[in-house]
Parts: sequence; structure tokens; C-alpha cells
Amino acid sequence: MIGFHLVLAEGPKTLTPKFTWLLPAGVPSVSSDSAAVMCVVSGLYARQADMDITRNSRDATEPRGRVSVSVLRDPDGTYTAAGLLHGSVRPTETYKCKVKQDGQTYTSEMQPSLCQHLI
Repeated sequence: MIGFHLVLAEGPKTLTPKFTWLLPAGVPSVSSDSAAVMCVVSGLYARQADMDITRNSRDATEPRGRVSVSVLRDPDGTYTAAGLLHGSVRPTETYKCKVKQDGQTYTSEMQPSLCQHLI
């Protein structure tokens, strides 16, 4: 009798996370001192990921508010992280969302004044 031994080897992770930005209504054209910018990153392959959202203002990068992050497991086994930057939102400043996972860093930048307003 011949037996078989099945070995499942896990290859390198090839998923590239997808970034989606969410802004409060009206922000692409109007500043707000009490608002939040949300960065949603889907397609992560591990629950452990470091996420940070910063605001670039006058050649300086700083958080400019409080960042809170939630991670959820998707039906396909990947994870989605949602980061919320609470504080002031300015249309002409650039926001950067950075996710670090297993030594890899993924980033996305967004400027509210350049965003399309979708309803």
C-alpha cells in the first residue's frame, strides 16, 4: 500500500492592502475644528498591525489629534483596520495613513480639497 503525506506550506504574503478614506460632509471645501478623518485598510493578513494617521502641516508631520484604531476579521480570513483621527480637519493639508505589518509598511496620502464628493 502506498501512502501520501500532504504538506501545506505557507508561501510569502502577497496581499496588498486597500486604503479607503472617509471624510465628514463638507470638509473638501470647509475647515472644521471638531471633526474626524477615517482611514480604512482592508486586505491585511494578520490581526497584529500598527496603524497611524498623521497630518502634514507647514512641512511638519504630526498627529494633530487623537487616533483610535479598530480591527475586524473579514469572512475571507483577512483583516480590516479602521483608524480615526479626531481633531481639526483642513482641506488643504495632507493626511497620511501608515500601516506596518510583519516588517512591511504600506502608506496612503489624501488631501481633502482634491477628493471627489461622492454620495
